[in-house]
Amino acid sequence: MQPLARDMGSSPLVRFVQQNGRFVKSSMSEAPSVRRFVGSVRFLLPLILWTGVLCLSVRGQGAEWSMESLTIRQGLPHDDVSAILQDRNGFVWLGTQDGLSRYDGVRLVTFRTDTSDSTSLLHNRVRSLTEDRRGNLWVGTADGVSRFDPRTRRFRQYAYPPAHGLEESFAWAIHEDRDGSIWVGTLTDGLLRLDPSTGEWETALVAREGFSGRMSRGDAAITSIAEGEDGLLWLGTFRGLVRYDPVSGHWKRYRPGSGGTTSIPTDGVWQVRVGPDRRIWLATYAGLVRFDPSTEVFHTYSAMPAVSYPGLRSLDFDDN
Repeated sequence: MQPLARDMGSSPLVRFVQQNGRFVKSSMSEAPSVRRFVGSVRFLLPLILWTGVLCLSVRGQGAEWSMESLTIRQGLPHDDVSAILQDRNGFVWLGTQDGLSRYDGVRLVTFRTDTSDSTSLLHNRVRSLTEDRRGNLWVGTADGVSRFDPRTRRFRQYAYPPAHGLEESFAWAIHEDRDGSIWVGTLTDGLLRLDPSTGEWETALVAREGFSGRMSRGDAAITSIAEGEDGLLWLGTFRGLVRYDPVSGHWKRYRPGSGGTTSIPTDGVWQVRVGPDRRIWLATYAGLVRFDPSTEVFHTYSAMPAVSYPGLRSLDFDDN
């Protein structure tokens, strides 16, 4: 599998070939043949514009790509799209600042909160999306998370408990671990664990451990969560990379300078992915970074094609 990354500006997809350590800026003509709608959203994820969503379709090998945009004119509830996910049934889910939309390639269906309906979306401001092993959709919002059951088309709401004082603390990242627990990385208040069966929240990493504060401090958010084969959680933050052991509660932070020339090159980690080789791949302000947990050595791939912003916002793996 090869890492795929998107820069933080408007440049297209960048493909990294591990065999030769080189980057290739992909064009539409080089992209693989994919099925209707945006083709493999896994290949393009997340192709997100702050002024809507750019959708792609293809009609076969070597065929021309066509583009269309989804904006409020096409029924999108808001032009600010912050999360996108394609589920196992092929539906594309779009999290916006004013509701959650499902797109089937033809039409949009939007879900919003209804204060009189406890089975509606918890909050209209959506920041993150993930699908669990049972096919349920988890939606991170400003007040907690919602679980959507596609069979009943109903939501179950998991609001932050009042005692936590997490009003308007966006769920920036959601991850289901091997035991079925839901981990939520918040904008300002660290890492939380949710037991879906009981609805109980548990604080994992909190303010006293340096994970909390207002956005003015610039380093409060947990931006991404990934799980290794050993069950360890890897967290992207604005204070570097964090390794967290859910069993012992022990954690370690990797920041610039902590390992000399082999340390992480920047504090800003936008996305974390565990590769098939068990190494950790990061989309950062400094570009694409690979981390070997066995040696604790970081390697930065800086020879990227020219991009419009010095950094990567997201990455994923293709099937090659």
